[in-house]
Amino acid sequence: MERFATDFFDVRQYPFWYEDDVRYRDLDILGHVNNGAMVQYFSDARVKLFYHVLPEWPRVPDVFVIVNQRFEYHAELLYPNRIRIGLKLIKLGTSSLNLGGVAYCGDKLIAASEALSVLIDSKTRKPAPISEALKKSLLAILN
Repeated sequence: MERFATDFFDVRQYPFWYEDDVRYRDLDILGHVNNGAMVQYFSDARVKLFYHVLPEWPRVPDVFVIVNQRFEYHAELLYPNRIRIGLKLIKLGTSSLNLGGVAYCGDKLIAASEALSVLIDSKTRKPAPISEALKKSLLAILN
């Protein structure tokens, strides 16, 4: 499996940041944050991004759904702590949005992620084109 390139972790590449507290319930039997909780932190960051772009989200006719996601873990995350998730645009397609993400605790890299989402029509569940207005809003935040 291919690993992320070293420059992927540079915080200066990430224009959008979300912060959260590590919760006790996020821990596994080893006492560090479970990988499922880490997935949720990245999901929460994307939700926050979508709220910035579409204030009425998720009550909109078209929504982004994850079709592929990969993670790379670099360090343990312990309780209590604060985590910062950075998001950057990798590619904006006709109906797809590819986001890179990093998770930091202080200056320590915890994890990296890449998530490919597709915009779908909520009723038909089929891919929908990303409107020019939505593209403009995404680029304004992610560039």
